[in-house]
Amino acid sequence: MALGRLEDWTAEHCDQIVVLPRAIAAAKKSEYHAPQHVFDALELLANEYPRLKSGEIAHAHFTQRCAEVGVDYKRSVDRSIAGEAGEEYFVRWKGRRRFLNHHLCRGTARDPRFTMRIYFTWDDEDQVVVVGWLPSHLTASMS
Repeated sequence: MALGRLEDWTAEHCDQIVVLPRAIAAAKKSEYHAPQHVFDALELLANEYPRLKSGEIAHAHFTQRCAEVGVDYKRSVDRSIAGEAGEEYFVRWKGRRRFLNHHLCRGTARDPRFTMRIYFTWDDEDQVVVVGWLPSHLTASMS
């Protein structure tokens, strides 16, 4: 599935995960070589991450699922330095400024064709993952 279909995928999964417009726009411009990796990681966030947050599954189980999908689950930058990157690590969600405190990653190069990052946060109120950027590094990323 091409990343150009992300908007359709998001609409189909809107009760499980929110992918913000800036992430969809970035995906449409992406050069990432394996779009299926992005969709697999989003499925993990939509299905397994809420179970982790609710305590239904242990962190070790989530980490194992990440390994099966081929991604690592990590914090993004420290909030104390996130502002140095302007607003890149922040999104507006339901009228509030939210910090993209985690990301799923695949690959270690800076080449956007071979490196995937999905930056997200958790909304406790709605019990939903909010994806603010994908599939590339944020410009000032320290990861």
